[in-house]
Formats: sequence, C-alpha cells, structure tokens
Amino acid sequence: MTDGDVASGGAGPRDLSYDAVMARRSEIMLASVGIDYNRFARGRIAFDYEGMMRETGYSLDEIERIQRETNVGRTPLIELRNITELVRRMSPPGKGATILVKDEACNPSGSFKARRASVSVYHAKKLGYKGVIAATSGNYGAAVASQAAMRGLKCIVVQEVYDSRGLGQPEIVEKGRACESYGAEVVQLSVGPELFYVFLRLLEETGYFNASLYTPFGIAGVETQRADRADPRRGDERRKTDVRIDRRFDGRRPRGGHD
Repeated sequence: MTDGDVASGGAGPRDLSYDAVMARRSEIMLASVGIDYNRFARGRIAFDYEGMMRETGYSLDEIERIQRETNVGRTPLIELRNITELVRRMSPPGKGATILVKDEACNPSGSFKARRASVSVYHAKKLGYKGVIAATSGNYGAAVASQAAMRGLKCIVVQEVYDSRGLGQPEIVEKGRACESYGAEVVQLSVGPELFYVFLRLLEETGYFNASLYTPFGIAGVETQRADRADPRRGDERRKTDVRIDRRFDGRRPRGGHD
C-alpha cells in the first residue's frame, strides 16, 4: 500500500490516499459495524455512551448464552486460602473476608479478552459477514482469531510491531504468532498513525466486520465478568461478592467496587 494508491470500484476509482481514506472513516465504520457513531456525539467532547451501548440489542442473559457456545466465561473462582487465613488472623474476631480470584486464563484464548471478542464475532456471523478485522497488538487479537476460527469466519489482525529502527517488540511478535496459530492473517506495521489508516483500508477493501475492542459489542462482552459468579466445581451456584478488585486493560490500575 502506498499513500497515493487509487483503487477501482463499482462507482469508479477510489482515492486511497491517507487524507481521502480518513475523510471516509465515518462511512467505512458504518458499513463495517452498522453503527453511526456521529449520532451519539453531544457537542465537541461529550458522548452518549449509554445510548451507544443500547445499540447492541443483547441482554446480559443473551450474552452469557452466546459465550457458552464457544466455552467463554464461567471461569473458576479460586480461594486464596493462605491470604484468607492471614486476613482473618489480622482482623477483629468474627471479621475477615474470604479472598478469591477469578481465573480468566481458563478462557479459550487465555485471557478475559475472549469475553469481548465473543459477542463481536457472533454478531458478525449473525449479520452474514465473511470475516472480521481487529487492530490490536495484545491478547485481544488472539481472542478475535480464536472466536473467528470457532465461528467459521476469516480473520485479519493488524498490529503495531516495529519501532523506528525496524525492530519488532518481542511480546507483540509472539502475540502475532498466537493469532496465526488460530488461522488469522496478521498485518504488522510500525508504530504510528498508519495503524488506523490501514485498518480502515482493509475494512473497506474486504467488507469484513469491524471487531474492534471498543465497539459496543466488544464492550458488552466483558460485562459478564462481573455477573459471572458461577464456579463449575460448585455446580451453578451464584456466589455473592461484597467487594471486587478488577485488573483490566493495561493492568497497572486495579479497579474496585461494591457489588
């Protein structure tokens, strides 16, 4: 791909320069995910997030059903007995919480990102798309590739890999191999603004579904992590937790909350 390419289409040649593709981004996104994000803009910086999320059309129960079809979720709750014992030893009599962790590595691709990919890929299949594309350099790419393989869809993963010296970041190179092992095509780029440009071009050229991490479908898929309190070893028992601490996204800032 070069910045000044021109491609032929049914309506005549398309300008594939960076500026032209970026000018068509709303049109490309609408065709690839079925959502006009401009509808949810509220002024220059505000955005109607709740309105966008309603566009998914899936209830929490439906999302759990979708995820069960590809063995996503219902990951085990594991009690950290030594830490629980320590907490109770240091707490006043009759107090001290039971400390549990939820082992998200038990998802098909080895991380909680399988929850996010599951709904996007399911929705793509439901709408008749032949494949999915995601721009990601981490676990999400492997999750999309894994879910696409199980749903019988083609998959392209676009990664930022190379620095200014042309050296690939080892952990991202390894993620690329994981994606390829699930049958995905991996497009590897240097770090910079070309990622979104190439992502848009591929969406336009292939007609594939936009399985981005941050579409409403990808976001909705992770909601089951909070609701999912079933431990397969205890049947379908729902375990009520009082406080949760989540390690999400970059892993550097734990998030807490009361259920």
